[in-house]
Amino acid sequence: MKKILLIALLLQLGSSLYAISATGYGHNAKEAKDAALSELSNIVISDVKSKLSSSTTVTGGKVIHDAKKALEVSSNTYFQGVTYSDAIKGSSGYEVTATLSQEATLNTLNFIKKELDKDLAKLSKSDLKRLIKMSEMGFALANFSDAKRRYQDHIKVREAEVLKYLSYGQLFFRLKPKDAKLIIDNERYEGFRTYLLPAKSYRYQVSADGYHAEEGEFYLNGAKKKDVTVTLVKKSSDGPSIYLDIDKEFESSAKAVFAKYGIDLSDDSLSTNAIRFRFKTTFVTQVDDIKVYNLLVTAEALRGNKSVMLKRAKIKNVTDGNLASKKAKGVSALAKYLMKKLDMDRFKGTVKVDYSKK
Repeated sequence: MKKILLIALLLQLGSSLYAISATGYGHNAKEAKDAALSELSNIVISDVKSKLSSSTTVTGGKVIHDAKKALEVSSNTYFQGVTYSDAIKGSSGYEVTATLSQEATLNTLNFIKKELDKDLAKLSKSDLKRLIKMSEMGFALANFSDAKRRYQDHIKVREAEVLKYLSYGQLFFRLKPKDAKLIIDNERYEGFRTYLLPAKSYRYQVSADGYHAEEGEFYLNGAKKKDVTVTLVKKSSDGPSIYLDIDKEFESSAKAVFAKYGIDLSDDSLSTNAIRFRFKTTFVTQVDDIKVYNLLVTAEALRGNKSVMLKRAKIKNVTDGNLASKKAKGVSALAKYLMKKLDMDRFKGTVKVDYSKK
């Protein structure tokens, strides 16, 4: 097989810069042009990825790339200002020469530098991966510039930052009140700021004078943004006594939440306030011997005979086997919602009502 030289570096005398040229061959002009760009890319960096078919044919001593496979050259080169010769038709196909001039080389390096200097916190995971490919191309292309060291040093620094954003997660806490103290894994952080942290599980505590503290945990994924909102419940000067109207089976689920917020509960249905939970199941279908329901959990806060807040949670595809656990989770979620939204000082009533009367 005759060895065909497709690549030629054209040194310009009196300058440390290169004009880079490469020739590509194909069955038609477009295929030859794409092949020329691919070869131009391969001059700069050896591991440029493309979908160029590994199969080739040799006709008249020239290598012809398989036109059935699409090239991904344009997304992997990032060249700015490549010029092409007119396609020349030969006996075995077409040939085109692609050239990156001195000026185009500098324009490409400046383009890559500008892309790498973007605010990384605003970019998606796919955008960050694209920047890694661009940094590889830019680092290699800098070898053809008389400012090689300046470009390569800058690219290395920015590439390290991009890799950090790919492996770390971005964390942002919204706090109410705004001056609440935020502790994550025993270290102090500020609310309403974005932090770049290793991907792993974390525990947090939020506290503020005059408010009930709240604790929780979250998992931070690499190249992901985590937005956490914590709204603390204000302490009452003298906590109201509230009657809990709920099925005995789920009483503990609600009490666990109220205890966390320092709320006193009364066993006497004759009270000034009440929080009532109700359940409704609606049959949906039956698969073999398993019945499937939709569950509706309702939580209502009452002062005297007046309902001051009503919240519902809908849970789909519940079976007899997990009905109890779904009810318990619904109660916990709604109890927490009420504690966050109710102003205890205003919720507290003065007139007693017998809440045992439905």
